[in-house]
Amino acid sequence: MSDLIEAVREAVPAVASLPPAGLIDTMAELHRVESVLVERKLAVIAALADHRLGEAAREEIDCGAAVAEAEVGAALTVGRGEAGRLIELGTVLAHRLPRVRAAMAAGQLDAYRAGLIGCATRNVDSEFIAEVERLALEKILAPTGQRARNAIARHSWKDRSRRGAGTPTPRPQRPLRRGVGG
Repeated sequence: MSDLIEAVREAVPAVASLPPAGLIDTMAELHRVESVLVERKLAVIAALADHRLGEAAREEIDCGAAVAEAEVGAALTVGRGEAGRLIELGTVLAHRLPRVRAAMAAGQLDAYRAGLIGCATRNVDSEFIAEVERLALEKILAPTGQRARNAIARHSWKDRSRRGAGTPTPRPQRPLRRGVGG
């Protein structure tokens, strides 16, 4: 696994030499890579929890969840509460929200939004969860509103860096509202 860490370090260019547009692109790409890595971590956590709960059921003891929490907490140096939240999210993604997990694995969805979907669908019946998950992902992954404006603005900065620093980038004019700003 240390090879993976070195590969990431080597793949990321020296950030001091990048122009702002390159920094933004690198940041966005690293965020997608982070989502992929977090999905894998949550899959491992869910597999460990399933294993420990299965062991506890076979031995007819009820401390499987506590053992899994303790092991996850020790491995990740987090408290039992955070370990429990990670186990819950990993388990939900593994058994209840496979499309959300696939979106994370593709780098399209981060852990924060996956957690929001997991919390929001906690009380959805198994009969309806697939449709609710599909609708939630459709809404969340659609590039609308502020995300689309940010993407357009990012590309206008790229164009500016290609044209030269002295060339102004055209910006849309916004009317001033009365009573705002003095």
